[in-house]
Amino acid sequence: MPLRRVSIAAWGGPLVAVGLAAWITAPAWGRTPFSGIDVIAHLMRAVFGVERLVMHGRLDGWSPGAFLGHQHFLIRGPGVTWLTALVRAATLGRLSTTAAFDAAVLGSFVLFPLGACFLARSLGLDRTAAGVAAILSLAVANPFCNGIRGLFGLGLVENQVGALVFVVALGALARIVADPRPRWIVVGGIATAALAITHAPSTLVLPVVAALQLPWLLAHGRARAAIGRLAVTGVLALGLAAFWALPFVAHRDLVALRIGHRDVPPLLDDLRAVLTGSLTYPPGVAWAVLAGWTFVLVRSRRDLGLAIGPLAYLVLGHGYYTWSPSEVHEQVALRAAGYTGLLAIFPLAILLSRAARSRAGEVAIVGIAVALVVVPSGPWRALVRPYPTAPAALVEAAGVLHGVVPRGARFATPQRAYPAEIVGGGLAGPDRWLSWQSDRATLNGLTRDSSSTPWTGAEAEMLDTRPPAESADRLGRLGVSHVVVPTAALAASLAASPRFRQVWTVPPLAILAIVPLAGRPAPASLIAPLAGPARAHLQSAAAEHLRWKVATSVATDAAVAVAWSPKWHAALDGHPIPLARTQDGLVLVRLPAGRSRLALDYAPDAWDRAGAAITLGTLVALVVALARYACAA
Repeated sequence: MPLRRVSIAAWGGPLVAVGLAAWITAPAWGRTPFSGIDVIAHLMRAVFGVERLVMHGRLDGWSPGAFLGHQHFLIRGPGVTWLTALVRAATLGRLSTTAAFDAAVLGSFVLFPLGACFLARSLGLDRTAAGVAAILSLAVANPFCNGIRGLFGLGLVENQVGALVFVVALGALARIVADPRPRWIVVGGIATAALAITHAPSTLVLPVVAALQLPWLLAHGRARAAIGRLAVTGVLALGLAAFWALPFVAHRDLVALRIGHRDVPPLLDDLRAVLTGSLTYPPGVAWAVLAGWTFVLVRSRRDLGLAIGPLAYLVLGHGYYTWSPSEVHEQVALRAAGYTGLLAIFPLAILLSRAARSRAGEVAIVGIAVALVVVPSGPWRALVRPYPTAPAALVEAAGVLHGVVPRGARFATPQRAYPAEIVGGGLAGPDRWLSWQSDRATLNGLTRDSSSTPWTGAEAEMLDTRPPAESADRLGRLGVSHVVVPTAALAASLAASPRFRQVWTVPPLAILAIVPLAGRPAPASLIAPLAGPARAHLQSAAAEHLRWKVATSVATDAAVAVAWSPKWHAALDGHPIPLARTQDGLVLVRLPAGRSRLALDYAPDAWDRAGAAITLGTLVALVVALARYACAA
């Protein structure tokens, strides 16, 4: 029997794509963070998660570094953190957490074409077309999704890591529809659970995209069996992710699902942006995609779903968001663009593969695919670089903050007021950078959806619009001991008030301490009694175990500058006391007159234990089922 000719594009395409992705990301690899607006915030989350939770065998915990603190993985799951810890463990700890984070995230970018190739094969593309699709997957570059613009522009770390898991999950679901073998149920369940704990918006997108794509693969008369297998996959995924999903559902009131959202442009504006190369694809690539759509419409109608599905999602997503605008629906509308853009490029891969009738033709189509990635997206590669070096003044400010802000207290700074010469024209999110470098908590954070007190992030932005005394009262109640002021005018205005005292300046930057009113606790104590003179000293500022010495002249309620959670437990002089919640979400305690010792401890609750038990039970059942299947085979 003659040997079957091996397609150059089939095996060469994925290799070329991985090499091309490695070349694109090469300037960003190293032991320092890579560029991107949110990268530093994601890195801080990963460092805390790896070094304070994973290394201590914990699934979750309280993170005090942003806002008034929040449960670390309540809405943003541990996927990126676990992957970072896995990379570090694979190197036997030789890589720092920062370097392991870089390797995990950039590695997901490099490996994404292989996932795209798997998805293409799962959706029925032949090996040659799938190899070409692997290369073309790097041409999808929506600034609000995974890809070169999303990762190195906005710094969408979780989206990028989740994208690789998404294509594997969707590919597995497609195989489950057409292939009754249990292996795909296992792959699909594990991948879907991994997606849930990595990027929640992508998890919401997955069933919608699957509903638009999978029906095209259903064989006549076998739909019921396929739907049954998909249902089993969903149950498996829910069981594996229960340790995260169950606490989230139980405590969803502790995350900010209803916060301010941006307007999604009208549908026609988005379509125009796609065609002109400012959205989804680089300039010119959209016209090649349309050529692929035309081809499947005329010559390959069995692949028509690859064109209709993405277009249907774009229309439905815009319509749903317009009908019910919210932060969640905005995330679903935006984050799906990268996935639908990938599916929409598959018809172009089919067109190119049909044009290759010889080895020379296959080399040519691989070259065309590479050109469609490299040539139009060349200017965007300038985004790929290490994180910008901070100006000397900002570096010095971080050092001062480390020395003057007590452990447990916070600093605040208005982000919008920073002049270009201070942030170097490229250092986005100065509060996050200062928090990272100073190892001190900030009143702002990565995204407001992580916190039950998202409003606190805007307090510093009003330093120049409120009377200084009012700003001092409001910020001091939130545990802010110092403010970093980015302009000389604002520094002079605040320093003129007795409620602020300048402790450092390198114009135009200045750091000012908040001065408490006479007879009131210092902001760094985190205690704000509602009545009477009082003193409070924060003795222990551990993330989940806070200890105070308190002295009050009268019995009074006191607000603690920590976000309320039912997992906080208080004790006064060693005796448990009930906790309440202020109207704006702070912990509220009742203090007796005189001297006392207050303790606040954070601990897992029944929902955490139940979720972990379900996940453990699912893992045991899965192992037993696989063992029985292997023995039967």
